[in-house]
Amino acid sequence: AVIDVNFKAPEEAANPAKADAIRASRSIFFTGGDQTRIIDAFRPATGDTIGSEALWSVLDADAVIGDTSAGAAMMSDPCIR
Repeated sequence: AVIDVNFKAPEEAANPAKADAIRASRSIFFTGGDQTRIIDAFRPATGDTIGSEALWSVLDADAVIGDTSAGAAMMSDPCIR
């Protein structure tokens, strides 16, 4: 199944149904663009969203997160703006 993780606001990444869909995935792919937009949605200044936590759980389950430079910057810790 393909799910859209092109979130533009923290409210989208904080949606429990969307976080569950991320957790159920065996692979995630972030396209290019402005990593600040991705970071602001998944990892805003107020703290990581459940969507961000779901992404890390995908990695913990030995699934794959692929990306272009913007996605790689977002998944690094510390994340790179």
